[in-house]
Amino acid sequence: RERAKRGLHRINWDQAGGQTLFPEAFQEMAPVLAGRYGAPTAPHFFAKRSRELTESSRARIAAATRVKPDQVRFLSGWAEFAALAAKHGELSGPPAELYDPVVTMASVAGWQAWRFDAKGRLSPDSARQELKPGVLAVAPPGIAHLWPRLPLGELGRLAADRNAVLAADLSWLWGVEEIPWMEQGAKFALLDPVRFGGPHGILILLAREAGGWPHAETFADPAVAAGAARAVEIAAAGSAGAANRLATLRDGIEAYFAKHFDGCETLGDTENRLPQAACLRFTRWNAEGLSKFLDASGISVGGAATTGPVAQALRLLGHPPAAASAALSVWLGFENTQEEFEIAKGRMFEAVRAFRAVVPTARLAGQAAF
Repeated sequence: RERAKRGLHRINWDQAGGQTLFPEAFQEMAPVLAGRYGAPTAPHFFAKRSRELTESSRARIAAATRVKPDQVRFLSGWAEFAALAAKHGELSGPPAELYDPVVTMASVAGWQAWRFDAKGRLSPDSARQELKPGVLAVAPPGIAHLWPRLPLGELGRLAADRNAVLAADLSWLWGVEEIPWMEQGAKFALLDPVRFGGPHGILILLAREAGGWPHAETFADPAVAAGAARAVEIAAAGSAGAANRLATLRDGIEAYFAKHFDGCETLGDTENRLPQAACLRFTRWNAEGLSKFLDASGISVGGAATTGPVAQALRLLGHPPAAASAALSVWLGFENTQEEFEIAKGRMFEAVRAFRAVVPTARLAGQAAF
């Protein structure tokens, strides 16, 4: 806040790829990184220190996620999960290009793409067709930056009926909303700490039953485990009211753009979406140019590209390929506040005024996409 008052604070409204590491998580990691620890699988003193710290982190995560420690597994990341999933059988889920972490999976095992309607909602017939015996279905809370919610409960029932296995990715909603993944039929849940203020280099796998995934754990980084445990605890502790706070902030950002730009519309299912995400399309303005003006003013937003998740989602939902250059995405995180938005308004006003100074070019470039 002090940096913001001095005008030195950059505002990040593009946190889908990862949120800022919680300072408390870094503080947990620092003494371990500076200490002397060995490989947990070795029999000596330094290895014992690593095992003790790793098991302590596992117990903390189990308490925060309300499971038992032997239901928590540490993986090195999505690549290791993909390799394990490949041993299980086919993979099913959103098209790989719309769900960044799973791109690795698509290269390791077969991938069955679910289909969606024009608002990004899952086709029940598609899910019913793809959830077959031997299929592991990975269900994120929604699709790309449009993020209408996937019907986890319905998918869980279908998976049970068809002897498939459902894994729910809770990463983007951890600390925002509580998802009763066990009750809704998922056999596994996944937490990627980098999505909610934790470190890179670890993927947390929760199993409905102890030993639910038969594999030997090879994870060997006690510092990352400690940082992840702290991030899980902090996000869980701050979850009360987080969804309403983020949704209010997102709605305010959408309203600002709609007020200052005719032809600005919100894409996706606006009645059933995640509270921190929005995808805006500018039918009469050049969104890529606008994003550059905003970035110059200290505000980072996503989208405005012909490749990547947003562009792929728009094409999947039937929008013309060139329309991707007319889209901006917003993805909010824990560090984004209403106070920050008030500061951003002044910067946005200046950016919009500068942008409108090149109105003919901006408008024509936006219309050319259509």
